[in-house]
Amino acid sequence: MSKGEKDIHRGVIRTIGDPHERFFEDRLRMLRAFRFAARFGFVIDSETEEAIRENANRFFPSVAMERVWQEFNKMVVYPRFDQAIVEMHRLSLLDVIFPEIAGMHIKEMREKVKHFTLFPPQCPTILYLMEILTSLPFAQKMDITKRIKSSNKDLKLLEFIEMLDQAVIQEEQNQGVDDHRWATLFAHPDWEMGMRVLAARYACEEHDLFFQHYLNRFTHLEPHIQRIKKGKPLVTANLLQQHGIPTGKKDGIAIKGS
Repeated sequence: MSKGEKDIHRGVIRTIGDPHERFFEDRLRMLRAFRFAARFGFVIDSETEEAIRENANRFFPSVAMERVWQEFNKMVVYPRFDQAIVEMHRLSLLDVIFPEIAGMHIKEMREKVKHFTLFPPQCPTILYLMEILTSLPFAQKMDITKRIKSSNKDLKLLEFIEMLDQAVIQEEQNQGVDDHRWATLFAHPDWEMGMRVLAARYACEEHDLFFQHYLNRFTHLEPHIQRIKKGKPLVTANLLQQHGIPTGKKDGIAIKGS
């Protein structure tokens, strides 16, 4: 049995030959090591780990951010993506890609990724990555999203998730959010995915209750939600006439704005 076959049998990821030389040839291999580990449930051998730790600060600028983003998109579909994130942080590679988390304790990182398994199927990569940056101001998250070469679609999704999150926070602080605002949020095609991502932050016993609460609210507001989706005004000319109110140009403007 060859050395490579033995590694596969033992579930070990290692470079062929000197890991420092292999990473010097292509620094993206450091990130790929974690992708393979996430895909197959393998561990990275100690010598390769040490080489990653020692070479992490040389990752940029030789690696283009577009290639990093591609690796994350490939990695996120594997069952041990959460563990890969933790290990990347432990070996300082994640801190090079996201300097904003430098100094974060490994226990805190484990807490941030432990509910990845509760994220909905087909959840975009950007939502996983932003979950490890939840303590940052929203504007900074948007800057990071642009920096890692994510799409405009992802930027718009983050804007919506932020609005959804703020509405939930206001509800929890008993500030009240009116039905029209909730109906507008529920009319967004990604509301359920966004709410499931927010629900994932809660403890297991609270997770289902949280989501069910907002699902019940969606059901209650569904007629209003459908009206918003179809672009129908709340006040119509026919309704005004039924109440004896004459319609005209100014009324048309009011109806469109309702």
